[in-house]
Amino acid sequence: MSSFQKLKKRMARLGLILGVSLSVTISAFGAPAAAVSDAQGVLEQADSELQDYRFPEGFLWGSATAAYQVEGGIVNDWTGYGVDAGAAVEHWQHYEADFDQLQKMGQTLYRMSLSWARIEPQPGQFDVAALAHYKKMFAALKQRGIQPMVTLFHFT
Repeated sequence: MSSFQKLKKRMARLGLILGVSLSVTISAFGAPAAAVSDAQGVLEQADSELQDYRFPEGFLWGSATAAYQVEGGIVNDWTGYGVDAGAAVEHWQHYEADFDQLQKMGQTLYRMSLSWARIEPQPGQFDVAALAHYKKMFAALKQRGIQPMVTLFHFT
């Protein structure tokens, strides 16, 4: 079995998401049309095999966000360089509605980062209100049966 065939077999087992990435990668590297067609066959086989797949009991389904990208209103070191997230999607204000959507989708985990620019706006000066707000966000997640997972450092 060639290296390419081994890779296709592994990708097929991982499912359609990686399979689609595989076909894009093959096309990007100028693989012959037969190889791309063969990869599509692997995708169809993976689809068939995965229809009966069940994730293990306790598997956590979730989403992830980065504070700077979703909270809005964050001023940090990058702002001075013209990199400003502006209002973003105003998750800071609308987190309850956002978490309701996660719950409706059946998600059980939410990975989020904390905005250090909010928590410590000046060196050694901590914003108690920001910390309290994050605590309310964690409580809102738990009320919905969603486990919070915190990224302590998320490069913006």
